[in-house]
Amino acid sequence: MIYIRYVLARPVLPKPPKLLTSSSSSRVSSAKNQDTTAELYLAAHSNLGTEPNEETLAHLRERDTYAWTHSITYPVDESEMIQMGEELGSITRNMRIADDEVPHRNLWACTRPRCDWSDLCHGNPSGDIDNWWGISTSDYDGLASYVVRYQGREDKLLERNKPGKVVTASEIRNFLTCPRKWYFENVKKAARSERSYSHYSARWKGNMVHKYAELMALADMEKIHHTDIGPQWDECLQGYSDQLADEDERTQLTMDAMVCEAVALKMYNLAREPLNSAPHVLQVEHAEQRFAAVLPGTKTWITCQPDLICKDGNDTVIIDYKTLSSSNLVRDAQNYRHLPSMYLYALAVTKGFVARKVEQ
Repeated sequence: MIYIRYVLARPVLPKPPKLLTSSSSSRVSSAKNQDTTAELYLAAHSNLGTEPNEETLAHLRERDTYAWTHSITYPVDESEMIQMGEELGSITRNMRIADDEVPHRNLWACTRPRCDWSDLCHGNPSGDIDNWWGISTSDYDGLASYVVRYQGREDKLLERNKPGKVVTASEIRNFLTCPRKWYFENVKKAARSERSYSHYSARWKGNMVHKYAELMALADMEKIHHTDIGPQWDECLQGYSDQLADEDERTQLTMDAMVCEAVALKMYNLAREPLNSAPHVLQVEHAEQRFAAVLPGTKTWITCQPDLICKDGNDTVIIDYKTLSSSNLVRDAQNYRHLPSMYLYALAVTKGFVARKVEQ
């Protein structure tokens, strides 16, 4: 059986409860909107020798079940994978355009959420991206070429030399959102320079969480203790820091890295929780491994890179990490429930082949 599991977390640490002070005493705030935990709330009362507000404590205990980490697991039927692959595969036929054929815009998508390209696109509606300033080459790994050992034959090259020939799940989403956006990012392989990683932003924390979780998975695959991944992690952090020019941003990265380690550990443990309350954790099979498969009813290849793939006997669990700013992770998990990306991942993992990146 194939299972999909989303593991969600906020890459932040809980804050201590608020203390209300007066000239003669201090007391712990009983406000329910505090970004803290029941454990910290009880500890604060214990330090002051006071009794907690039972209503606030009950609220925080309930909130702890969804505000910091959460996972959702559900089975995927083979017919669901095939049907989803066929429907999305039919869309890729519309992607097969000439390299210099600039497709139309979806003007409704310019502001919901705001598109990275909206200002340039509205300033030059013809989409003449080759003459725009502030454009850099995308570093998205899905745009690279890959090879697969196809049906026992010699390696087959999956080269992105024609639009719609080789795609990713996010590329199909891009195309459906706005064909012009897809053209810029997936055909021209362009990115806005100010969206590069030369400046520190919230998405750095997501990347660090993913990377630390990946290192733990690789350690388990190689039967190495997690404490031994320190040098690899330090090397990653140095690489991140080297991309930042601002000293304050490098300091912030170092501080956030410790938070990200703790969050990644929680997410990784959730990812490996057994199915059906079995007494063992899931066995890690692949971490950040790209797969490729032919979309049903087409000649289009799709490549995907699940965060983690685990086995439990004959069952396969495909895991995707999500770091969010929201504190209602149960609601957010349900929003991911029917997204097509993971169905395509399941299709590629079960019907496809391991893909190896072609180094340029």
